[in-house]
Amino acid sequence: MWARRVGFFLVAIGTIYFAFALVSNLADMPRVKMTPSALAAGLFSLIVVPMTAALLALLFRILLDDLGVVVRWSAAFKIIALSQMAKYLPGNIGHFVGRAALARAQGLPLGPVISVTLLEVIWTLALGLGIAAIALLLLLDTPLRGPFDVLNQQWVVLGLAGALALAPWPAIALLNRVSPGLSRRLGNGVVISRPKALVALVTAAILLSCFCLLGASAFVQARYLFAIDAGELLSFIMLFATAWVAGYVTPGAPGGLGVREAALLVLFSPILGPAGAVSLGISSRVLTTLGDGLTFLLGLVFRARG
Repeated sequence: MWARRVGFFLVAIGTIYFAFALVSNLADMPRVKMTPSALAAGLFSLIVVPMTAALLALLFRILLDDLGVVVRWSAAFKIIALSQMAKYLPGNIGHFVGRAALARAQGLPLGPVISVTLLEVIWTLALGLGIAAIALLLLLDTPLRGPFDVLNQQWVVLGLAGALALAPWPAIALLNRVSPGLSRRLGNGVVISRPKALVALVTAAILLSCFCLLGASAFVQARYLFAIDAGELLSFIMLFATAWVAGYVTPGAPGGLGVREAALLVLFSPILGPAGAVSLGISSRVLTTLGDGLTFLLGLVFRARG
């Protein structure tokens, strides 16, 4: 309960902070010009969401197959697409609950479904933290001092990022060995299964592709919707991933609302300026929400076709 209260507090603080920045920079915010490039950027940002859902459906299928549960990609996409809108419910876990319910309705065993969902969450967080570590290396202007000065070394941060990205693989084995009871509780009666080495690499690659698509979406919005020619694609990928994870881990933040926008404002203001960062926060939220709606509609189409 305390975690949810902290989450609601962070949502409120983030929303107020972003709203204050919006009012303060309203006069300086860049205007959207309806050029072909701007329309293409908006369309790309819109379809990025169902593209990531398609990748997550592929991952869902691969991880279940690794556990011996066979499911077609189309069935996996229906589950992922139809459950996505539930993340906007208070609590920020509705889409996971919806995924389990839809999977069970499809006749899939609940234990493996919960196990692979937990694996996806853990790997997403690990990869996001790894990307944030690389961002620290490349984008921090002031070198760290004291006990943290070792992080000024490029090889240390890259090694840390790689270790975090692959950490779930040995961590699951350690959990199953040290505390199998906890593993079974988390997996709804089934020990969380460590994927094969190749499946682990594919998992990391698919989730990294999702982060790259989301970062590319933010990049084209800034470059072509608002005509802000600042920052490189790699910087956008890393910073947007960091902001996305901030909203992802906040309990009680529906769809990361408020927290993600505040993080975007803090991270992108040095690159785009405060007004540009506010504009990006608004456009990314609007287009992402519309994209979630499009994904849900595609899920309904897939369900209607059986």
